[in-house]
Amino acid sequence: MNVTWIADYNFLATLAGGAEMSDREAFLYGLRKEHNNMQLINPESAKSLSIENTDLLVVSNAVRFNLQQLMNAVTKNPCIMYLHDYWPLCSYRLFYPMQEKCKKCKNIGNAKQLLLNSVLNIFLSPLHFDAWCFAIPELKDHPHHIHPSPVNLDLFKPMPDVKRNPKAGLVVSPAAFKGAKNTMEYCEKHPDITFTVVGGQPQEVKMPKNCAYVGSIPTPKMPGMFAQASYYVELPDTPQPFNRTILEARLMEVPHLIVNKNLGAVSYHWFKKDTKTIRKHISEAVPKWWKAVEEVMQ
Repeated sequence: MNVTWIADYNFLATLAGGAEMSDREAFLYGLRKEHNNMQLINPESAKSLSIENTDLLVVSNAVRFNLQQLMNAVTKNPCIMYLHDYWPLCSYRLFYPMQEKCKKCKNIGNAKQLLLNSVLNIFLSPLHFDAWCFAIPELKDHPHHIHPSPVNLDLFKPMPDVKRNPKAGLVVSPAAFKGAKNTMEYCEKHPDITFTVVGGQPQEVKMPKNCAYVGSIPTPKMPGMFAQASYYVELPDTPQPFNRTILEARLMEVPHLIVNKNLGAVSYHWFKKDTKTIRKHISEAVPKWWKAVEEVMQ
């Protein structure tokens, strides 16, 4: 099968974020399954989207592409929309309020054209799917697959040799659109806990005295951060597609997860089950991604 993968960034060379991590895992698994006639297109590698001789387009995050060119490519080729957020519906992508006004968004026509003309839409969680269906109810009856973001299970596993601090908390990505205000309010109300704050844009929020900002931490070092923490806090205002850090905290068996219903990962029925069950679902995620793709292409 000839597969053309459209994405904003060259995720084979560098990982800009969670979407690129997920794309990379699915793309490389496809190569291992002998879908070896695969090409990756990003804005730096293609002057246009005049795509010919492809059996399938996979459209991931494509904000940096010309939207009209993208829609033309989608109408000429079987297409799978691999949705990581709320583009092309919401201009803010991850700050989708899921309100009545969203049903009348100026972008809804473009979103419908892309998603309702695809052969399959892939969502990151039950919440992600429900949030999209709120704005475009027709998606409920359109072919779709719900797929959790892959997490490195060899990396994120309990570390029994690391002592957990009962008064240590962890916050990851304190960005305003991820509910940093709610998170910081929780931290402030619990002055007996010392919170380590990782990544994000701390300039957007005021941190209480019991929060220590340490900047970005390489992924391989994050398991150690989770292993020491007894609290993990993430309280977004709006429906987040997945948020892999809450799953990482769960896999690392952080005992107190301070979360709400706006986290996509939490909407899975297996999220509160034992970690063995969770690991099974995550290990099966990418194979099931390709199985869903192959079924619609038969």
